[in-house]
Amino acid sequence: MTADNEYQELELKAEIEEMMLSPAYKNANHPRHKFISKRVREYFETQNPGEPEEGSKDNSAINPTTKGT
Repeated sequence: MTADNEYQELELKAEIEEMMLSPAYKNANHPRHKFISKRVREYFETQNPGEPEEGSKDNSAINPTTKGT
């Protein structure tokens, strides 16, 4: 990974963390909630394919035996 790529990755991570702290992410009624939630979800899906989003209530990827119960 080049220094430029590493910097871009850190910049993106900081942007996502900032979004997660925003009122728009925390409040489902906020006009930008869907957009921000989608960006956060896409980030975590590309960083950790198959793992639930950090702070997610969906733990089916952690314990697949609980799925459907």
